[in-house]
Amino acid sequence: MEHRCSPRISTDLKVHLGRNKQQCKGRLRNCSTLGFYIEANDHGYALHQLIAVDIALCDIDGNAYTFVFEGRVVRKGQHFIALELEAHQLPTPGALNFIEILKQAQQPAQPQRRLG
Repeated sequence: MEHRCSPRISTDLKVHLGRNKQQCKGRLRNCSTLGFYIEANDHGYALHQLIAVDIALCDIDGNAYTFVFEGRVVRKGQHFIALELEAHQLPTPGALNFIEILKQAQQPAQPQRRLG
């Protein structure tokens, strides 16, 4: 069942979809703890197909993190797919950490006060 009620976060992140023969690249345009909306041209995925999504991020210190999710295609078009993450993954620390990292990245930087 598709869930559209959870809060979504707008993004623009490169993602790698799939494994083995059926792979493509896309852009994660928005996400929640329950699902992803990904722009991907001519992806060839079918409704209800289970696919892997790899997302690589770096923090401000240059530390690299790779988040790996699995989800089922619940909506699709020629240039997009909407995935609902598999229930066994939610709410995992990885999914929640990923969402927290995105939320923090969207926060405006706090002005620094000069001392002295």
